[in-house]
Amino acid sequence: MAVQDLAQQRGLDLATCHAYSDSTNDQPLLEAVGHPHAVNPDRQLTRTAASRGWPVHRHRSRHMHAAATGLSTVRRLTGLSRLSA
Repeated sequence: MAVQDLAQQRGLDLATCHAYSDSTNDQPLLEAVGHPHAVNPDRQLTRTAASRGWPVHRHRSRHMHAAATGLSTVRRLTGLSRLSA
């Protein structure tokens, strides 16, 4: 794997390294490091992270937060707050 070659060339200990990904496509990279992190992961990576005890980070963009906040406000103002999302 390229990351292992690079770590060896630079004298890095992968057990002390962190890796961040949102896709199960990067699972080999996440498995190669000591501190894998799933960030806004796809469904498969969410399942893998849960089964392996990896931290999962979920972040909303400002646009997503504004849209969610706006929808909550509309529901409150129109009396639709009892309806589910």
